[in-house]
Amino acid sequence: MKVIFDEKNAVSFFKQIDQSIIGDDILKLLKRQVNLQFNFDLDEVGEELEFQILEFEEAGGRKENNLSIVYNKNKKDVVFCLNDIDCNNDVLLLENISTKVKEAYKVLIGEVGEEIEVLSDLFLNINDVSVQENIEIGSKDFKSWEDIGIFNRPFSSIVIVDRYMFKGPEIGGNYGLFEYNLKKIIGALFKNQSQKTNLTFIYQINPFVSRTNQNYDEGPDIIKLKQKVKNAVKSLNRHCPEPNINFIAVPKGKISDDHDRHIITNYLRIKSGDTLVYFDSQGDIITHSNEFDIYSMARKKYRDTTISLVGKLNIIVNETLNQFGNRCLLSDPEKIKNIINF
Repeated sequence: MKVIFDEKNAVSFFKQIDQSIIGDDILKLLKRQVNLQFNFDLDEVGEELEFQILEFEEAGGRKENNLSIVYNKNKKDVVFCLNDIDCNNDVLLLENISTKVKEAYKVLIGEVGEEIEVLSDLFLNINDVSVQENIEIGSKDFKSWEDIGIFNRPFSSIVIVDRYMFKGPEIGGNYGLFEYNLKKIIGALFKNQSQKTNLTFIYQINPFVSRTNQNYDEGPDIIKLKQKVKNAVKSLNRHCPEPNINFIAVPKGKISDDHDRHIITNYLRIKSGDTLVYFDSQGDIITHSNEFDIYSMARKKYRDTTISLVGKLNIIVNETLNQFGNRCLLSDPEKIKNIINF
């Protein structure tokens, strides 16, 4: 993750720090947790701004955490558009932004005067200025998966991993509870989206035993499931473009506990308990888990562990597509390697 400032945005940011109740917290986050890029040379700016930026150079922990500071003197003075986004994990604070890129909801981005507002989205809870939240299932703050809407952030890709999320028949079993769990998760995450994105599901099947074996599981009808997912995407946002949808059916035994039950986006990771299927059709809790965790990628440690997890998931996906690709469904059948990327 890199936070990128144009000169006028840097000036505006430092002016807002003392006026904001979380200004110091944001400053500390920038100093100790993220990479920085300034689209100007320090020799070109005033003395006050130069000293303010040099504080980032001198902040303790940057070198130990391998955090970079880059000065991009060759930045072109043009309107920033969707095609100019190099990394969907960056935070862009720029002087000239097209309306389309702001409305796309693919990246955290803001113009002059919006710096604190945009950077505050790196926190999960403004009151606690937290980058990690522990959510109790069934508490007043989480009665349904719809309640994760407060953690909605821009994204270009989502990966949802749960061995058993599609297990069982359409009536009964986890697959039969799609409407009360995964549909609500997807709807809450896509509710502000206006551009094409990627959505990948990784789950387990077990078609390699006898059909009479109680553990036999060939997985859901993927074509029918794809339509359910498309409907879920548009459930709270009928104008949302259909994402590039991938279904990765992994043979039993390939997904370990460490790699299971996650929702990963560009700025967030949700780590679930024993399942992502928390509720039945009446809204009653059916999971044995008491809580789940949400992590902001603003903290370097959380970024590093998520990057490691994504790497391991890509290995699982690559092996599955290589050996059992006929049991999967890809939005682009030509792309069969490292499809998980942000």
